[in-house]
Amino acid sequence: MHDDGVPLAEIQEFAGRRNPVTTLANIRRRSNQGRQHRSAAAGVAKVRLQLARWLAPTA
Repeated sequence: MHDDGVPLAEIQEFAGRRNPVTTLANIRRRSNQGRQHRSAAAGVAKVRLQLARWLAPTA
């Protein structure tokens, strides 16, 4: 909802929250989780590349 530009007041009402601090904390947490998932995926890709280099047959 936040990503779609829905006003904070509407998000609060939908979520049943009165305190905007709680709603904003949840929005930030979701944003941080997405960032952590992207970082983890990038790390896996780097490890796979390195393993491929190490395990590549040598001439």
